[in-house]
Amino acid sequence: MQFFPVKRMLIAVAVLSTVIMSGCKTATYTHVDQVIAPRFSIPVDMRSVNLLDRSVSPYAASKTTLPTPTDKARTTMLNSVLSGLPVSSKRILQPLKEGRENGPATEIKKTGIREVASGAEGLLSLEQYEFSETRTYKDITKETRDPSGRKVTIPAVQGTRQVYLRTYWRLYDVRSGSVIYKIPQFSENIYETEGLTRAAVNAQMDTTNIVTVATLSQKLSSELIRDINPEHIKSYWTYYIKGHDIISRSGRMIEMEDFAGAVSFLSQNIRVIESEKLRLRASYNLIVAYYFNGQKDKALQLAGHEYNKTGKYEFKSLYDKIYSR
Repeated sequence: MQFFPVKRMLIAVAVLSTVIMSGCKTATYTHVDQVIAPRFSIPVDMRSVNLLDRSVSPYAASKTTLPTPTDKARTTMLNSVLSGLPVSSKRILQPLKEGRENGPATEIKKTGIREVASGAEGLLSLEQYEFSETRTYKDITKETRDPSGRKVTIPAVQGTRQVYLRTYWRLYDVRSGSVIYKIPQFSENIYETEGLTRAAVNAQMDTTNIVTVATLSQKLSSELIRDINPEHIKSYWTYYIKGHDIISRSGRMIEMEDFAGAVSFLSQNIRVIESEKLRLRASYNLIVAYYFNGQKDKALQLAGHEYNKTGKYEFKSLYDKIYSR
């Protein structure tokens, strides 16, 4: 086996890294094609929203001072929703134990919303956070074979584990004292299994298809964040950035979304590129610039021309992509 000196190996790695980096001749432009309005749209002029947890009942007694798994999941949910709120000013307020055992907390009175919101224009309040886990068992019989191969019937247990999380949110407009949205949420999971004993069934429930309060809480927080934020439908466009000064400059223009400048610059200078390979890169950039400059017909015309002339698939792919839009 041949060994190489460490210094020589480091030099080789550095050279290889340089070669790999120099091979990155393209970049990607991300374009937002469509913005879909959220299901629950926060008013544009509502620039600050505070979060509040009112879901815990004042009669809920804890046997320990340490937070329970449900407490931790609820806190994580509030933090996740806070990070996903599409407003510039936001924070989580100190919780208020105003929850009810069954159902959401009583709606905050109009006259008290401003004080509770602590200076924000809006208040997103978690009014209910109800987690439940139940296990039910049923005695059954199962057919099996004894050591001699004969069919026998033995007693067994069928178990069902059901967990669910129910939440309820209200978005208050502090300025008007009204409720803008009421957002109920619900998620559940049901798991069934069988075993020879109840202990075996419980072991299956504890180790298989584990869905906890944290799992359901994360699911509902993700759904709420999705419902209060606009959805951006994006497309991704490759363009060239290396090989010639004209290509590099046009690439920077595309990156800066100066498509009119890229069209003008490439149209005037593309003919001075002597290398056919590099000219095609510049032509590719020009097609992209044409399209985003609102000149779709010219983009299709040039893409079709270059494909018919060279047979390069990248021009056909670009033509099809533009044509379908």
